[in-house]
Amino acid sequence: MNKLLLHNDNIVKSNLDEGIKMDFISKNDFFSINSIKFNVYEDVELEIEYESDNDSKLDLFFHIHKNASLKIFEKREGRFIKVQYKFYVDENGSVKSNKIYDSSGTNELCIVNLNGYNASFDMNFKTIATDDEKYTVLVNHNSKKTISNINMSGINLKDGSINVNLTTVVLNGKEDCAVNQNGRIVTFNDNDCIIKPNLIIEEDSTLANHAASIGSFSDDEVFYLMSRGIDYDNSINLLTKGFLLNNLNLSKKHYKEVKKIVDSYWG
Repeated sequence: MNKLLLHNDNIVKSNLDEGIKMDFISKNDFFSINSIKFNVYEDVELEIEYESDNDSKLDLFFHIHKNASLKIFEKREGRFIKVQYKFYVDENGSVKSNKIYDSSGTNELCIVNLNGYNASFDMNFKTIATDDEKYTVLVNHNSKKTISNINMSGINLKDGSINVNLTTVVLNGKEDCAVNQNGRIVTFNDNDCIIKPNLIIEEDSTLANHAASIGSFSDDEVFYLMSRGIDYDNSINLLTKGFLLNNLNLSKKHYKEVKKIVDSYWG
């Protein structure tokens, strides 16, 4: 397993095989932000863990070359984080991203460029927000028969609020693309949360779907569990854990890591 451990915006430990190459560009007189560039040439899996206790900024670039695939698991814990992702996916390349965040004050921009025929990008993102968080995802379908699936789920607690902006672009002539956006935020306070699902579709052959919802669990969901003899508090705990743990395509090891974070709030 390829693995990277970062503290704030610096690499603490790395273990990468020949299928993926990494360049670290430290901030200097010309670059104000540390950057990491990845080139993926084969089918690889990558695990990245982030820990932050100070203000940190980081740029991440991923180039998925022809016929290569990247399966990436990211776990982020800490505070005051700004990060920018840029993905470039070539012909028949694919990215499957699973992310779990237990952070505060996060501001993240993710730009995806599906540049090659039959390129694909799948993101399954979960966050537990205890402060203001902002996420912007822009997916550009720059070639025919490209696929994107963006699933973003969040829980806001304490002083948390979540602002999500999802935009997918398919211009005229980029035929037979498939687009899916799904965002849901479950609220545990009175702070404002926002989901903006934007589809900019010029090509008639595009298969496009999107959904967005903000609010608490429905009365029917809670009633169903309580009718089975589970009290209200435990019903909410079970619904929350299921919301954060479902649809995760993870190894047993990574699933246990996500469950440990969830259990720290809803044990």
